[in-house]
Amino acid sequence: SNAQRRPNIALRSSTEVAPETAAATSSKKSTTSKSPMFEYLKFGGTKPSFDVIAKTTEYVNAQSWELDESIYDKDYVLRGPVIGPINRKDLRGSQTGLGLREAFPNVNIDTFGYTIDPENPYRCFYFQRWRAVHEADLDAYGDIFPATGVEMEAPVSVFSVVWTPEGKIVYEQ
Repeated sequence: SNAQRRPNIALRSSTEVAPETAAATSSKKSTTSKSPMFEYLKFGGTKPSFDVIAKTTEYVNAQSWELDESIYDKDYVLRGPVIGPINRKDLRGSQTGLGLREAFPNVNIDTFGYTIDPENPYRCFYFQRWRAVHEADLDAYGDIFPATGVEMEAPVSVFSVVWTPEGKIVYEQ
């Protein structure tokens, strides 16, 4: 059944902000980026009407293979080290042929280090460490990689989310 195939994603999140982060954020003056895109994502220098770290923590803790698409702005863009820019519709379509859900059904994600970008109050950075056991064959677009039973530990990665003034995600990295 579908319920049996649904992966178990265990999330652990630390919302503590290091004191030096808060001090660095408050003592830095705003800097103008050389990239018009990053200036655009500052929404004219306005300040968020919500707690960006709390909202990002809530978003991260709610993540699963079945995301609530209403959290994303219509102009959503993802940029990664080797992909992007990619919109939400194309991103979801690219995820369907990788077979990751089935091969690694019990992903443990440790999230920590939430901090606000000192140059953009709408942007929150955080770190994640992913661990999972290769429990079933990985079908990557027809190339089959047999299950190994070996635990995979991905390198710690940094992520960021930019919220709109309306509280929607417009940009992720």
